[in-house]
Amino acid sequence: QVKAGEYRIDLIVEGHSHRLAIECDGDHWHGPDRYQQDMQRQRQLERAGWRFVRVRESEFYANPSATIQRIVDACARMGIAPVLLGLTDSTPDG
Repeated sequence: QVKAGEYRIDLIVEGHSHRLAIECDGDHWHGPDRYQQDMQRQRQLERAGWRFVRVRESEFYANPSATIQRIVDACARMGIAPVLLGLTDSTPDG
């Protein structure tokens, strides 16, 4: 989890100018009784500039590939792409 103001976000994917918050909603901890509270928290963070993808535990277990693709698609729409850090030029002559 990552601190965002007075809240915590499960996962964050950062690009050069955008951030995507990924919330992993466990079926036990985020049932119908927590929905209003979760959405209020999300709306407050969205007003601060955060974009969200919510992943339900049951959704992930039912179709992990589709769930991950939804996150990848959200990143692509926001212009967030992988960055390779710490790589050096490895030409054959040194």
